[in-house]
Formats: sequence, structure tokens, C-alpha cells
Amino acid sequence: MKRNKPHHSRMAQLVRSLETMKASFSATMHAIETFSQTTHEFAKLSIADNAAYASSTRPSTLQRSAGHRKAKIRKYYPHPAAGAQVFKNSGLSLGSELLLSQGTHGDENATQLEHLNSTRKGSLEDSCHTSGRPRASFGCLPDGASLEISNHSNKEKERRAEQDGADCQKGQQETEGKRAAYAREYYQRNKAKIAAQNREYQQKNKAKIAARNREYQQKNKAKIAAQNREYQQKNKAKITARNREYKQKNKAKIAARNREYQQKNKAKITAQNREYQQKNKAKIAAQNREYQQKNKAKIAARGRENYHKNKAKIAARGRENYHVNKAKIAARKREYRQMNKAKIAARGREDYHKNKAKITARKREYRQMNKAKVVAREREWRQKNKAKVAARNREYHQKNKANITARQREYEQKNKAKRRVRQREYRQKKKAKIVA
Repeated sequence: MKRNKPHHSRMAQLVRSLETMKASFSATMHAIETFSQTTHEFAKLSIADNAAYASSTRPSTLQRSAGHRKAKIRKYYPHPAAGAQVFKNSGLSLGSELLLSQGTHGDENATQLEHLNSTRKGSLEDSCHTSGRPRASFGCLPDGASLEISNHSNKEKERRAEQDGADCQKGQQETEGKRAAYAREYYQRNKAKIAAQNREYQQKNKAKIAARNREYQQKNKAKIAAQNREYQQKNKAKITARNREYKQKNKAKIAARNREYQQKNKAKITAQNREYQQKNKAKIAAQNREYQQKNKAKIAARGRENYHKNKAKIAARGRENYHVNKAKIAARKREYRQMNKAKIAARGREDYHKNKAKITARKREYRQMNKAKVVAREREWRQKNKAKVAARNREYHQKNKANITARQREYEQKNKAKRRVRQREYRQKKKAKIVA
């Protein structure tokens, strides 16, 4: 057992080393696959476009030789197919970041991004190879991949491999951070230029871009729809908030644009609406019926809620409108009367003179017709009620006899004293007059 122990330990180390190599190889193959997919997409971009971009954006090259100019173009604007130099150790890396931030799919952007990536490839490679080992084509191969297995230095090698892997990872992260920062800085510096180039490219290649987009849409319809759905679900609240903010900020602008569009396309919109209504009459009616059936209770509840919410508001508006329009209506009536006073008076006089004789004749006829009737009715009433009136009078006298007698007595008593006083006064006055 003791004799076999060193051999057993070496075998275990060998197995571990082989497993590490296997994992590294898998990672490398995955990186190669990702890279090949990326380069395949960007290889479609044309060399002519890159050359046109280079000649249009570089300074004047009259003083340079043709060879020097070509070398410069190759240096700053490499062909997209040279993917090994552009997207080293990453899938889309900086290219995808800038393309997404720009929101465009032009060859021009890709060219600029290749330039940014190619100028940094050295730093990325150096960050992964600090221990003097041979450089790999993709990513970082750990020292465990080495086939030279030593009995005494395996642990040291493993420790060094782990350390180198951590250093490599850190270096990659730092490089990616620097690259992203540089990209942002570059974009900020050259914002106007990039926008102008994009516009120019869009104008030049309008049909080509549209065709490419259509083709891509057709190919990836389901994938795009799924991505959009996923994005909507993930960022529902964020999108809603952003839309609200945009609406608030640009309320006046949006309203103005809508008004302008409505004015410009009034006839077109009306025609489209009519056409749609005619085409989809039955469908719209069915949808409306279905919606009404489904949401009957909800609609009723919303109606009640709105009514109670807006009850006071509606009443206030009604009162306001009444008071606003009261004076207006009164003024209009007065004005109307003033305007039509003479007209109404003339019409009244005309009607009066027209119908005077007619009315007089009718009145006379009516009086003649009803005279005998009225006399007969009065006579009949008197006959009917004669006994009744006499009986009522008798009853009244009987009831109020004592009352009337008492009142007369009281009245006589009151006036007797008054009469005496008046006579005395009169005599006094007469006496004084005679004496005088």
C-alpha cells in the first residue's frame, strides 16, 4: 500500500489536470461558436461602404502617398470579417453596446466599433497572459492544461493556475470597464458626427436597410415577438413610468403634432375610417356586443362611480351655465321685443280691426242665446232656495236673538253717556258765547 501511494497520488493529479483541460477546452469551443456566429452576422457588411466611410470622414489625403493612405484606412477601418481582431474574447462586446445605444443597424457603426475594438485588442490579450505562458487564441487557458506533470510541483502549479485565472478574470473585467468607458466617452465626443454619418448612411442605403430589416423581421418573427413579450413583462412598470414622464414632458408638442397631422390628413383619415367601418361592420358590432356582455357589471359600476364623482361638478357647471346664460337670454328677449315691437303692434291692430265686427256679432248672439237661459235659471234658483233661505234666516235670528238684544243694549248704554257729555259741552259752549 505504501509503495502504491505515490503512484496513486500522481494518477489523481493527472485526472484532475485532464478534467481542468476538458473544462478549458469546452469554454474555448463555446467562445469560438459565439464568435463565429457574431462574425457571420457582421461579415455581411460591405467593404465598399467601409471604404466610402473612410474616404468621407478622414482628413484630406492629397499630401499622402497612395500606399500610406491605404495602410491608414486598413489601420483605422479594418474589414468586419477580420473578427478575430475585433471581437476577441467576447460575443458582441462593445459592438452590441454601441449598436443598442445608437438604435441603428448601419455598416458605418459596425466599422467604427471595429476600430474601437481593434485598437484595444493588445491590452485585452496582455491582461490574460502575465505569467509568460504561450498565448491562446480565445480566452485564458489555465496552467492545469499543461501536460508536463511533476511529482513535486503540482500543488504549486495548481495554486499558480488559480492565481493566474483570478488575475486574468480581473484583467478582463478591468479591460471591459475601460472599453465601455472609452466607448461612452467616444460617443459623447463624436455625438453630432455619428448622428450626421448615420443620417447620411440612412439616406444612401434606405432601400437596402429596409430590405434587410424586412428579411430579418420575416426570419426572426417568432423570436422577436417572444423577446418583446419577455421585455414587456420584465420592464412593465419602468416602461409605463417612462411613457408617463414622456407624455408629461412633451404634452404640448404631442398635441400640436397630432393637430397638425389631423389637419393635414383629415380627408384621408375620414376615408380610412369609413372604409374600415364598412369592411368590419359585422366584426365591430360582434366585438361590441361581446364586450358589453362580458363587462356589463363593470361598465354599470364605472357609470355609477363616474356619476357620483361628477355629480357636484355637473351641477356646478349647470348652475354656472344657467347664470351665464340667464342675462344673455334676457338681453336677447329684450332686444327681440324692441326689434319687433312695432311689427307686433301693427299685427295686433290689423287682427283687431279684422275681427272686431266678428267678435261683436258673436258676443251679441251669445247674449241673446243665453239671456232667457240665465233668467230662467235665476228664477228656478230663487224658487228652489226661497224656503231654504227663509228657514236659514229664521234660524239665525233665533240663535242670535239674545246676542243681538244684548249688543243693542250695550250700544245704547255706551252712546247714552256719550250723548250726555256732548250735550253738556254744547250747552257750556253756548252759555259762554251768550255771556260774551
